[in-house]
Amino acid sequence: MMGDNRDQSYDSRYWGYVDMSQIKGEALIIYWSWDSNNNWPRFGRIGKLVK
Repeated sequence: MMGDNRDQSYDSRYWGYVDMSQIKGEALIIYWSWDSNNNWPRFGRIGKLVK
C-alpha cells in the first residue's frame, strides 16, 4: 500500500486503515522520499532497500 501525505489526498485519513488480512506483501524499496523541512527530495534514500 502506498500513502500520500498531502492534505488534499485520499489516503487512510479519508478511507480508514487497511485491515492486516488485506495486505499481501511487504515494502522492499523506498520509491520516493521527501524532506518537508527543506522542501527537497532525499535523493540518498530513493531506491534503497527498506530495513
